[in-house]
Amino acid sequence: MISFVKNIFLFTSLILLLVSCEKKDTCPTPVLEISGGGSNSISFSMGDGIAHDFFEIEYGLNGFSKGAGTTVQVNNYQSISGLTPGTYDFYGRGNCGGTEWSGWSEPKSVVIN
Repeated sequence: MISFVKNIFLFTSLILLLVSCEKKDTCPTPVLEISGGGSNSISFSMGDGIAHDFFEIEYGLNGFSKGAGTTVQVNNYQSISGLTPGTYDFYGRGNCGGTEWSGWSEPKSVVIN
C-alpha cells in the first residue's frame, strides 16, 4: 500500500512540474480588422494593442487551404489592392522579433466587388 501511495505522489508531482513549466504565450495572436472590400482593395489593422515588429497576411479565395494562399508582409494599417471580384479569406499573424511569431488569427471573410 505504501508503494502505491508513493507512486501516486510521484506521478502527481511530475504532472504539477510539467504544468508549471508550460511555455507562456509571449507573442500574442493579433485580431485582424478589415475595412473596405467594396472595391478591389481592402485596408486592415491588427487591433490587439500589442506591439509587433510587422505582420504577415495570408489570403486567398474563400475556402482556400491554409498555407496555399498569397502571403505578404506588412506594417499595421496598410492595404492590399489589385484583388479581383470574389469572396476572400484573410489570416494574420504578428512578428514579435526575430523568428518569434504569434499564432494565426481567426479568418476574416470579405467580399470584393
